[in-house]
Amino acid sequence: MTITPFTGACNGALEETLDVLSSQEAMRQLADSQAAIAAGDVLDSGQLAALLRPCEGTWPADAVPNG
Repeated sequence: MTITPFTGACNGALEETLDVLSSQEAMRQLADSQAAIAAGDVLDSGQLAALLRPCEGTWPADAVPNG
């Protein structure tokens, strides 16, 4: 029996990971996100919920967490 590494679903995930890692824009967004976290520029769950409230009722029920 021959076992080939990185086949099937794993190959797709690997290719997607390589695409992200080779994207300068994705790496810039990651660096910006890490800097925002380090600076404390984050939302807690209550703040996020408050921001999403104006959108309530505009999404299908199955698309809203705990909806």
